[in-house]
Amino acid sequence: MTTPNTIVDTMNKAHSHGADAEKAHPSRADRPTSFDLNDIAVPHGREEDWRFTPMRRIERLFEPANYDAGDAPVTVDAPAPVVVETVSREDKRLGTVLAPGDRTAVVAWNGFEQATVVEIPAEAELDAPVRINVADVEGTRAQHIV
Repeated sequence: MTTPNTIVDTMNKAHSHGADAEKAHPSRADRPTSFDLNDIAVPHGREEDWRFTPMRRIERLFEPANYDAGDAPVTVDAPAPVVVETVSREDKRLGTVLAPGDRTAVVAWNGFEQATVVEIPAEAELDAPVRINVADVEGTRAQHIV
């Protein structure tokens, strides 16, 4: 059995002008978005958005199996009339504005158990800022804040 000479094979191919390469998305609006893990590929680091990212350091964020059980703890310090709720994944307010546009976001979306909803009434004038703290815990956990 002979091993193909990849350099010779490559040089003998017709010039493709990048036809074999993944399609680039010149605008973020052209990029796929989805709540389905199968629709967003795991990046390899060669994509423009990921080329300066130390992929080995964040690779555990690309697969749901790498996440620990439970959500990352959240505390919200907010003045009246702000309303803060912890809701289930089935709450109708979740997932209504934007779908995730990269692999880490879609994995996090699929990984949280409960979301934190912070509602600030229209025309409200707050006398203090709303402070949201996501606690640093051991391991990898998801959280969703609306």
